[in-house]
Amino acid sequence: MLPRADLTSIRPVAAIDAPRPLVTVADARQDTLALLSRIALGQQVRATVLSMLEDGSALARVADAVVRLNLPVQAKVGDTLQLIKAGTEPRPTFLLAPGAQAEGGATTTVSAAGRLIDHLLQNARRDGAPAALQGNAPLLKSAQMPPAQIATALRTALEFSGLFYESHLAQWTSGHRTLPDVLREPQAQEARQLAAQAAQAGAARTAEPAADAPARQTTQLIPLQLETLEQQRVLWRGELWPGQPLEWEIGRDDGSEDDGGQQRAAGTDAEPAWHSVVRFELPRLGKVSAALRLAGDRLQLQLRTETDDAALALRRHGGQLSEALAAAGSTLESLKVQRDAAGT
Repeated sequence: MLPRADLTSIRPVAAIDAPRPLVTVADARQDTLALLSRIALGQQVRATVLSMLEDGSALARVADAVVRLNLPVQAKVGDTLQLIKAGTEPRPTFLLAPGAQAEGGATTTVSAAGRLIDHLLQNARRDGAPAALQGNAPLLKSAQMPPAQIATALRTALEFSGLFYESHLAQWTSGHRTLPDVLREPQAQEARQLAAQAAQAGAARTAEPAADAPARQTTQLIPLQLETLEQQRVLWRGELWPGQPLEWEIGRDDGSEDDGGQQRAAGTDAEPAWHSVVRFELPRLGKVSAALRLAGDRLQLQLRTETDDAALALRRHGGQLSEALAAAGSTLESLKVQRDAAGT
């Protein structure tokens, strides 16, 4: 007879976590864009509502891809909507098919405000309105600037771009923003210029022709504001310092690319997350793009380069990057560096 095993002496093997786990960042997002890009302009497709999010938007399946939709209708899980692809840049855009009846009870009617916004967006795209904020001057004098000053310059470029002028006015009226801050906005500066021109001219009739140019500059921001509201995304292009072009995209991350948004839909992950992509070209590394996802103080980072040498150099200094981020109060959860054969 075999002796009875001493179960009290048996201990499970402890799980061993990798010191630097690798997590793929932004690949799912690119797969989603690839699927949506196959749909031809004007083609009608079905969207099945998978879940409703706390902000009123919905997660839906479109062409085998899970996307977040801002619906101007009352929909519920299981409803099927008819969409029409209306644009491709800066990302695929869909409109509700006019007069369509959704399967499941939701009527696809668009409000007057929705039709007006759609009309303004379509006209702006047809007239070639810019899809990104354009920096008129380099943000920094040279590359020899501390990281804190670079971060301040980038934040200032967005904050006082005029893109959020109306919300800043609301903050000013509630006492959460100072008047000098509001006066730094392009809209406020142009209004002061018009007032000065009218005062110098001494007559409203003389001042009217001069008012046209600033007004046109201000109205160029309206399509960008509508795009930002619709896409929950901001794109900035300009020079970081003289001779150093930069493209910077930032937006809210709803998590749909990672887990179908189930955590957010269920309310189990209330921590806001943001995604950002920066693209630039460096003298030694060449073209580099960085895709970041930030949730609280946790950061996921993916770097793409054009050459194997550049990728190897970035991997070699990954430890220094992790230490610098930790010193700044952010934890680098994952870092992935790879060569992008298709370019960045």
